[in-house]
Amino acid sequence: MLTTGCTHCGHKLAYDERHAGKTAKCPKCGERVLLSGPTGVLSPADVGERGAAPTEDEGMHLKILGIFCAALLCLGLVVTLIY
Repeated sequence: MLTTGCTHCGHKLAYDERHAGKTAKCPKCGERVLLSGPTGVLSPADVGERGAAPTEDEGMHLKILGIFCAALLCLGLVVTLIY
């Protein structure tokens, strides 16, 4: 069984893999929904509004990247003010 979310209302639809690539009518809002195959990629409806939470390692990398970018920004401002 595969699942996808309606791109219009977000309602979760479950379907058999043999229906992948076809469209179906959302039972909640009536809009047509593409039933995608198993790709390993999450659709926006599967992830949710804010996106998937980063893993602990990804979170640490994002913090380090943010600090590095802030430092570069400050350095650029200082250089601009000096010259």
